[in-house]
Amino acid sequence: MKLKYLHILLVFSLQIFVAWNQPAPSSGFLSITPVAHLVVVGENATFRCEVNANLQTIHAVAWERVNSSNTIFNILPGPHYHLSAMDTGLTLTVINISANDIGGYYCVAYRMDGEDEYSNHSLLQVIERTSVTVTQSMVEAIVRQNVTLTMLTSGMPNITILQKKNEQTGEFEDISPSKYSVLNNTVTLYSLFVIDAGEYRTCVFNLPRNRACASFSLTVTGFPIISLAPVITIDNGSNCSIICHVTQSVSVTDDFSDLHISWQGIDGQPVLGQVTRLTDTKSQLFIEKVTDVVHYMCIATNAIGTSAMVTKVNVENCIPDPPTKLQLSCRNNSIAVSWIAPERDVGRPLTAYYVEVNDMDSDVTTSVSVGPTETSVEIGSCVKNTVLLRAENDCGNSSEIVSTIYVEHYNQTAVHTTSNDDHAITLVFINIIIAVIFLTVTLILLIVVLSSWWKIKALKNELKTEKE
Repeated sequence: MKLKYLHILLVFSLQIFVAWNQPAPSSGFLSITPVAHLVVVGENATFRCEVNANLQTIHAVAWERVNSSNTIFNILPGPHYHLSAMDTGLTLTVINISANDIGGYYCVAYRMDGEDEYSNHSLLQVIERTSVTVTQSMVEAIVRQNVTLTMLTSGMPNITILQKKNEQTGEFEDISPSKYSVLNNTVTLYSLFVIDAGEYRTCVFNLPRNRACASFSLTVTGFPIISLAPVITIDNGSNCSIICHVTQSVSVTDDFSDLHISWQGIDGQPVLGQVTRLTDTKSQLFIEKVTDVVHYMCIATNAIGTSAMVTKVNVENCIPDPPTKLQLSCRNNSIAVSWIAPERDVGRPLTAYYVEVNDMDSDVTTSVSVGPTETSVEIGSCVKNTVLLRAENDCGNSSEIVSTIYVEHYNQTAVHTTSNDDHAITLVFINIIIAVIFLTVTLILLIVVLSSWWKIKALKNELKTEKE
């Protein structure tokens, strides 16, 4: 639409200009096409003049023009003008047009009777060939910022477009108008990201055939962006491996030479682990046998700035609880050990129960491991022994529970058993029995003493009565 209005404006201006020196045309005797030409410097333009009358009434047809100085002159064949006869007229072709060719072109028919006929003017407007250059062939930008380029143009272009090279096809493709704007001789790209980097060209034109383009390369650089797991959960005492991945740190040229990745503990404390640079953008922190909850920070720095992210290492208490209700008894001259499995599920299955028996007289130790589904075992000899029991899984061993069994040697009969769980109750029970026995014996002795005293007194009274 803009081109159409431009064309109309140029033709109208030229019509005013040539009207000053235009001979009055004869009505319908001659016709000329096209009525106007809009051409670019260096192109050719062709005009056709047709005689709409009996050719025998005329003896010649010629072309004339009125130039920008209002001078009328005849057009003669030559390198710049090519004339060719038609059956009903004469064709004029202007070769390699320049700005000097601007003006009105018309044909003249010289009649036999001396009355010359003139056609209407065909207007020739010449526009300069467009050209464009950009002041920067290499443009650098920062992520999320805008960048503005200055263009130097000629040829009065009134349309500017921006294109980006498709790396797959190698062709330049139009960019969405929402991504950029054009004001006067500047082009502004908005809110750039690393993905926007690449080869661009800006093209200007006023006619589809009068187009010029200039290329430039865009590099987008950004702050490091860190990808790091915010929380890592591991088993108590196991090793921990943390990967820090940095993306969009530099341009699409993949030049990571200025990217530095480091680790530190919270509050700037040093990291007690092994740091390995796996790739240009990945760093690994390896810590052995972690037993406490810790925080580590990955720090990435490039030429633009620094980014940091913290990860938390949770240590899961996967060590099993100890068994409960340890019971000991004599069976077939061996110690029968029984227990109840731990109630709490720590997320890791039991692998075994470990039972250890120590002969308190000979100090000989016997041990055995039984499967995780067992809750009893017979072990050792039924003598004076201390029994130790614990649960085990892949994370480690539970705390130990201990119980003791006392056996009389002469008849191999168990007197009593004690364990950590009921030891205090047993002591209280024994003390109560001793107290009851003591009180009973004391009461019996008191009764015997009182009875004896009563009998002696009665005997004394009887002897006294007999003497009287």
